Amino acid sequence: MALPRFTIFVAPHRGRPGRPMRAADIDVPEQPLSWRLLAANNRDVARSAVTYPDLSTCLQAVSDLQARVDETVAVAARSGRADWSWRLRLDGQDVAMSSRTYQRRLQCEAACALFVTLVRDATTDMFEHIAATGADLATIASRLPAARVEPSPDNAGALPARRPPTHTA
Repeated sequence: MALPRFTIFVAPHRGRPGRPMRAADIDVPEQPLSWRLLAANNRDVARSAVTYPDLSTCLQAVSDLQARVDETVAVAARSGRADWSWRLRLDGQDVAMSSRTYQRRLQCEAACALFVTLVRDATTDMFEHIAATGADLATIASRLPAARVEPSPDNAGALPARRPPTHTA
């Protein structure tokens, strides 16, 4: 069964669209990154409200959001004359925003509630994507926050298994 997942993106800038992060992007200086949360059906549910200067900071922001999602405040607002969008705030700062607009406020609020539910069990799929390029995952993992990624002691360089969902169907 597929799980919701965070995907790390090279943030759009200077008129260029964002794109999924690749192994070659790891060492690019001043490369703004962001995240997107994809549902199990690959639909873009939300994205980060800000960009991050490097991979470690971006992954730490994802980890912080997952740990503190119950402390967030949802804000639904008009986006134009007839559309609605939502933002999630933590400590007075926007941390997540809807990836699209909605025709009705009720739809907007339901989408935000779905995001809050999905974020708890979401994994980060960046490693599977980068591993396909042949990058040295142990080296990459050593640069990341220890709480997020630790090489497995029984298989040097292997990444930890995805954590199982905590909700019941």
